[in-house]
Order: sequence, then structure tokens, then C-alpha cells
Amino acid sequence: ENRPLRDNIFLLFVAINLNIPIFIIGKPGSSKTLSVNLLQKEMDGKYSKKNFFKKYPPIYRTWFQGSELTTPQEVENLFDSVEKKAKKNVNNNDINSGQHPIYLIFFDEIGLCEISDKKPLKILNFKFEYESKQDYLSFIGISNWVLDASKMNRGFTLCVPELHENLDDMKE
Repeated sequence: ENRPLRDNIFLLFVAINLNIPIFIIGKPGSSKTLSVNLLQKEMDGKYSKKNFFKKYPPIYRTWFQGSELTTPQEVENLFDSVEKKAKKNVNNNDINSGQHPIYLIFFDEIGLCEISDKKPLKILNFKFEYESKQDYLSFIGISNWVLDASKMNRGFTLCVPELHENLDDMKE
């Protein structure tokens, strides 16, 4: 464990449970994907191995690999398919009681979409508006570089420092 990994996991846990979009920005090897995988493995609702996580809903993750070739329609289809799956499996009683699973969109390499001429991330502006959000849908976007501010200011943004910048972390 190092500080960036702990920071990633902590902020991911908060964002996922509060349904706040989160963007994790950092160089390759800064534990972005690892932290998502570790948290998703532990958050299995009442079937979690650790008692702490049994108090929280399970996560059902949908993974999407972004690229410069990603189209706006693919991003819209991603959200539509996850929303359709969630609505099929979550009823209003579950939502009102807070006992529903969390449907998580894990958007890997979202930064590559940012530089695409097709502008596939335009839909995120609408999807992250307060009125459009669903109580059972969470979003994680990871990138090797900073995204446009109009997207990042609609949720949490965690910029992971490079490990060599803090030698104490490496020793720890």
C-alpha cells in the first residue's frame, strides 16, 4: 500500500456510494485501475468478506475502454444499456430504502476520447447534470492526463502525484 492507492480507494468509495462522478488522473502505474478493481472486489454487499463492506450495497461494474475512435453514440449506448439493466433489476422500494445495488460505469482511458475529433464525451455534460442523475448509477473515469474542465467540475477529480515526487511514500 502507498498513499496514492489509499487516496484512490477512499475517494472512490465515497464517490461510488454517493453517486458522484469521479475522475482519477495520473500517470501509468499510479494505481488507478488497481484501486477500482480492489474496491469492486470487496464491495459485494451482504456477501462481502469484510464486515465493514457488508453495510454497503454491492457494485455491478460495466467496463468501457475509451479510444480516439470512440463515437458519441457508443458513449450514449453505454449509459443507456447500464440504465436499462439497472431499471430492470432495481425497484422503487429498493431505491427508497437505500438497499439497491450500485451500477458502476468504469470508463477506462477517458482521456483518449477527450482528444477525439468526434467529441464523444459531450453527452457526459447532460448525464452528470443533477436532474439527470440516477440514484443507482455511479461513474468512474480514469485518464493519464487532465480532461476538459466542463467535465471534471461535474464530479470529484483526483490527480494522483507521481511516486518519485514523494520518496517517503516509496519507502513506506
